[in-house]
Amino acid sequence: MKKTLVATLVALACSANAASLDDLRISGFGSVGIGKANNDAGYAEYTSERIDTKQDTIAGIQFDFDINDKAKFTTQLVANGRYNFEPSIEVAYLSYQFDGFTARAGKMRTPLFMYSDYLDVGYAYPMIRPSQEVYEHIIINSYTGADLLIPFSIGETTLQIQPFAGVSQVEERDSTWGEVDLNNTFGLTAHWYVDDFTFRGSYVQAKTNYTAPGLLALLKITQISF
Repeated sequence: MKKTLVATLVALACSANAASLDDLRISGFGSVGIGKANNDAGYAEYTSERIDTKQDTIAGIQFDFDINDKAKFTTQLVANGRYNFEPSIEVAYLSYQFDGFTARAGKMRTPLFMYSDYLDVGYAYPMIRPSQEVYEHIIINSYTGADLLIPFSIGETTLQIQPFAGVSQVEERDSTWGEVDLNNTFGLTAHWYVDDFTFRGSYVQAKTNYTAPGLLALLKITQISF
């Protein structure tokens, strides 16, 4: 079902005003990582045996197509070195700008943490790589569903809330338990922008029928950061 929905969104976007290339924007990103662990325990899939050039090497291309003044289609294709640069569609969604909020539907990043929305775009975060202890152990990177982006003005500050719901799938390549489906995924993320500061909080819950040691049937994540 999830793959069918993504394919449908791609087909709709390509068929709408396909002749107008002026409405299409293409951008890309990439980073090269070279590393080696300095002990036998290793770190972030690096070992002390050899220098690794794949774990943090990644390349991506993004297409943004303006269907009309309010509707837009976005898709992102990423080739990751840790998966032998096999291309995969990381996001593919339609967005529509209503008066006062934006609605989106399709395959999107799960907004668990501060940098989840642009996890692969290295120049978008102020460090060499996101924290291994936080981002590598939560492998629910994307979900297929819908969300709302609703901004509110509070004095000279802005509060944006993002309710979202859908289904998610942990790929076999990311899990020692194989492919895992997560149903009834829903949550809420809030950003409060105060001058140069951003305060962020999120809550997400998902259910799965898959049982294995270390994998809970009910997953809950709560996170607050700034």
